[in-house]
Amino acid sequence: KAAETLWKIGDLTCVDYYKKGIEDSYWLVRYYCTRGLINFATGQELFIFYQLLDDPYWQVRYYAASGIGKYGNYESVDVLVDHINDTNEKVKEEILWALTKLMWRPESREKFKTLPDSKVENIFNLLKGNNIFLKIRTIWLIESTLDKRGIPYLISALDDENDEDKIKSVWALEELKAEEGIDEIEGLLSEQSTKVKIESIKTIVRLKSEEGLEGIIKGLNDTDESVRIYSLWALEKFKNASTYSEIVKCLDDNSQSVREY
Repeated sequence: KAAETLWKIGDLTCVDYYKKGIEDSYWLVRYYCTRGLINFATGQELFIFYQLLDDPYWQVRYYAASGIGKYGNYESVDVLVDHINDTNEKVKEEILWALTKLMWRPESREKFKTLPDSKVENIFNLLKGNNIFLKIRTIWLIESTLDKRGIPYLISALDDENDEDKIKSVWALEELKAEEGIDEIEGLLSEQSTKVKIESIKTIVRLKSEEGLEGIIKGLNDTDESVRIYSLWALEKFKNASTYSEIVKCLDDNSQSVREY
């Protein structure tokens, strides 16, 4: 109760007491003191958060990762990556989020890119699992690292059953300027989801890859009016003379909006 109270109403003067609580044998005391440190740590307590990543209780490990995300630096990248195989999936999610938060610093991105393939594969392989939240956070991390080793994994994720995964993978491939994924992105224009098709068209345009033109032309015959309009918008951006005849055919479209566009 003392630890919980100090977490809820504490301030900077409680930091030393939080540190004492972290040494307690009862997990709930460590839990509240860890959360207190997250609120009021000075940044000098980073090593304590590292130690807490090995705590027997997952809730403590979860908030230890959160603390590292808040106060960590490029040296924290190794520590977090080494704990990515935590037995609890919630902890894994928070480790991925902490890593993503650190990647706004160029030195953290460079540190990640120097990690051996065996270490980053432990992260990238999370895209092959069934946990949608882990997969989405993994996509965010790959995008934030700008590490091109993640491109093949993002391309594979385009086959995921979940539309949100597909869309976020498309966005990440765009951020990494991964033109080698154009064929797979073009293939998404045959999907059922209108949102997946539209986001794929946008990415093909922003990557300025004419390799995707064939798929965009097929989009002119899509059953959804929005897809047909976005396909016309894409052809307008490319200004490729070979597509003009296809644009003219759209003057016979049954939608007034398509004809006007």
